[in-house]
Amino acid sequence: MKKTILKLTLAICLVVTSYYLYLQKNNGFNDLVIKNIEALAEDEYHEEDVYCYGTGSVDCYGDKVEMKIEGYRL
Repeated sequence: MKKTILKLTLAICLVVTSYYLYLQKNNGFNDLVIKNIEALAEDEYHEEDVYCYGTGSVDCYGDKVEMKIEGYRL
């Protein structure tokens, strides 16, 4: 009975380890691809000139804040 449990535990560990290594090997995205995906997904108008302060009832990009300050553009 002990040998059966030991063999089953070893087999499960082997399967989990091989699956983990398989997933690590197939992640073919390099840093440039990931940066391009993030740049395409980023909102065009969500830039550094918008500041959200405090906690309250004003919506600022999905967060509820007390004050939202936006800069002007030319």
